Order: sequence, then C-alpha cells, then structure tokens
Amino acid sequence: MWKVVLTIICVTATVRLCWAKSDLPTCAFDEGVYLKTIAWMESQRHAEWGWEKGFTPRAILALQMVNSSWLHEESDLTRQLSLKQMNIEILSGQLQNKTITPVQLAYITNALIFSCQDPRDFHGVNFVDKLVNALALYPNEGFSNLFQYGMVLLALCNSNEPVDEEYISTLLEGQRKDGSYMFGSDEASMALMALACLQDNQTITTSNIQSHINYLAQGQREDGSFGNEISTALNIMALIAAKAPFNKWNCQSAVTALQNMLHPDGSFGKDLGIPLFATIEAMSALNGQTYIHDNTACPEPDIGTTISTTPSVENITVTYSVLDPIGHHVNASIYLSVPANSTVYDIMVYAAELDSTFRFETKEASFGRYVTELAGVNFDAAKGTYWILADSHVGIDANRPEDGDDVMWIFTQF
Repeated sequence: MWKVVLTIICVTATVRLCWAKSDLPTCAFDEGVYLKTIAWMESQRHAEWGWEKGFTPRAILALQMVNSSWLHEESDLTRQLSLKQMNIEILSGQLQNKTITPVQLAYITNALIFSCQDPRDFHGVNFVDKLVNALALYPNEGFSNLFQYGMVLLALCNSNEPVDEEYISTLLEGQRKDGSYMFGSDEASMALMALACLQDNQTITTSNIQSHINYLAQGQREDGSFGNEISTALNIMALIAAKAPFNKWNCQSAVTALQNMLHPDGSFGKDLGIPLFATIEAMSALNGQTYIHDNTACPEPDIGTTISTTPSVENITVTYSVLDPIGHHVNASIYLSVPANSTVYDIMVYAAELDSTFRFETKEASFGRYVTELAGVNFDAAKGTYWILADSHVGIDANRPEDGDDVMWIFTQF
C-alpha cells in the first residue's frame, strides 16, 4: 500500500525549478515497510517499556518522526508507558547530575519536542538554555565535529530559539570548496538539515543550500544508495528537508535501496553489529520524514473550555511512577484508570492494591499527611532524603490529578 508520494513542482526557497505536471518525478514510501520497522522497534523494549543503553529518547524521537501519531494511539497504552519511562530516565539523569554531552542534550530536546513536551520547562529543567550554553563552548571533548554541531543547531531551531549568525557561520565554514565535509556525507547531511531548518536566517544563502545539495546528490551510487543504511537514510532526509529537486537526485531509487537493506524482521544494521542504533537512525527516512519538526503535529491546548462542576467522565487515566535515582532501588510505573476527582492518596492506595511494589507508609503532621516509606525505601531526615511528589505544591489529600496526568514520586536529597 503506497501511502506517501512526494512531488516537487516548483521550489523557490533554494532554487527555482518547475516541470510540467505530467513529467514530474515522484517519490513513494511503502507504509507496510515502515510499519514493520515500528513493530520491530516496539519489540526491543525492556520490562520498563524503554530501550537499552540510554536509547529511549532517541527511540521515541525516531518513532514520532516516522509516525507523529505513534504516542497517541489509544489502542496501545504501552506507548504511553514508554513515554513515561523516557521522562523518568531524563529526570533521573538530571537528579544524579550525570554528564550529558551536547549531542545527547540535542536528542533529548528533540525527543521532548516531537512528543509534544516543553524542553524549556521539563520538570523545572530548561534544556534549551543548556544547548545554548553548550554551543558557546564548541569545540571541546565530546563535541568536536559538525555532525554533532548540526544536531544541536537543529534542536535549537525546532525549539524556535534564535541562533546567532556566528554559530551558523561556524557550520558554513566547515564546508570545503568542493562541497564536502571532513567526515563525509553524514556530516554534510546533518549540516544541510540544520541549514534547511534555519534558512530564514540572513546568513544562509541560496548558494549555501545548493552547494550542499550538489555535494550530496553527486554521491548517489548506481544502486540508488549513498553507502550503508545510516548514510543512505541521512542523505534522503537531508535532501528532502532541503526540498532538493528530483532532477538533482533519484529519490525513488534511494528509498528503494534503503528498503532493500531492511532485514526480514524489520530491523537495520545487523551486519554492522548495531541493529538498534542503525534502525533508530534509518527508520524515519522510510516515510520521508526529517529531523525538522512540524509545529502543527502537536495539538494546541484548549484554553477556552468552560470548566464544568459535573465530571464529564466517570473515570480518568493517570500514569503513576516511583523513582529512586539515589539508591536505584526502584524505578516503576503503572497505568491506572481511577474515578474522577480521586486524590493522589487514593491513587497510591489503588496502585498498592494492584502491585505490592507500590506499597507505602504515611504519617500525619500539622501540614497534612506525608510519605515516610514508598516501594520499600524509607525517608531519612538525617541524610536529607525524602519522597517528593513532582510538580505538586499541595498535600496528597488535596492534589486531584486530571485525566492523562503523570503522578510521579521521586526520592530526593536536599
């Protein structure tokens, strides 16, 4: 079943080329192929619904890139659990002050954006500010090539953050006279996607875009590929992002070549020994998507709705999570359907009834009830370690989550 067909009649942002419609080249993407890849990616999740080796943000980014409604499929609630696991992993890294490289920050920022979350206020963390600060320190250890640099620029562009001309100039100055980059077409591809996203900046000219297109296009091989599956996917995404005219490159041949590299189980890269990494990097190109975010993909918040005093639904759904980033004794989540108007305390009781992992103890104080033990982990006033309810300024008997909310307990040291 052919789902997506790209046609370029006239491109004015980079170079103006028009054809008669009957002679127009096309580029089609097979829905069955990328759905097979999505199924393989989902099969690689671990027991907590994330992915190994810190790949959860990158995996969710890739899945949302290839299918922007992946997280919103109501028939599969495990996808929401994957999103929750991603948030837990990101927040855990922040609480533990783990070293995060600029390119990891960029992937996290893009993953938050593509999952319709705010990278400027993720549980109080501003990842956009962190990216801006990192950019000013380029180059340094762990942030030393223009592939990484281009990814950071892309994340800032997707965040609608203004980028100074000097930073764009650094990227442009990395291109050699023949159009190439030190690390070849992969680096040039990421640079081109960043430039395509930022092309409203006056520093970027039509000639800049065109020189990147020409360099990438001339690297297409007779079989339609641009090298291995990762390089081929990056080249496809970059040329699509830049709206490269199809008389410059053979899009359909490139997509077919990428599909031919797919293994029968829906993965890429087994011959490279990195199937998860390769599949994450390659899968988005199977649907003609790129790292440039479509701002219309996330629903606008409904701020004009009148609040009714009568609940519109009998039950609500919430995700309940418990995270211990200090001792690593627990990292658990559960998806619950509870009566509307339930308090956090009600939700805790219900979760503990369903799963003993969530058992807890509380004590009464002048300010209300507080948690002394949760999931077998006790608070310790002498050490300054406490269970904190994220994003809450009221007690557990007064906090009443709404439909779709996250209820997250984090063991924190002050």
